[in-house]
Amino acid sequence: MKKLLLSAFLLAACEKYEYSNTMTEQATIEDVVFAPSQHGSSSGIAIDGKGRAGPTFSSVSIPEKYAIVFRCSHGKFVVQGEGSKYRSLWERLHRGQCVDVTYREEYIVRENGRVLTGYDFLDARETATPAKATN
Repeated sequence: MKKLLLSAFLLAACEKYEYSNTMTEQATIEDVVFAPSQHGSSSGIAIDGKGRAGPTFSSVSIPEKYAIVFRCSHGKFVVQGEGSKYRSLWERLHRGQCVDVTYREEYIVRENGRVLTGYDFLDARETATPAKATN
């Protein structure tokens, strides 16, 4: 069993990823969202597997997050995260703004070919040409 798990782990760790060339698409900013950091703690009494009671303490710290909701010709998509990259994006974009979104397609390479696994968002910059309206 251990050998099987180790083999599966090694196969997963050796997977190769490739990216497409940088692509650009026009979009409109639907919304900009900020979720402030949150902190909390609690204490209580827990009973272990042998029936003994003892104090427990827990603490949670959730970092602030930023999100941008885009609308493009394919529908809506959200870019979200924490840190300076996402804060900078959140600070310079606003609802209704037309932007050029740059991204790359992410592929995993397998023996029988490449499989699209997601999109690597790079940036969004204001554009002089408004995006086409979509319903």
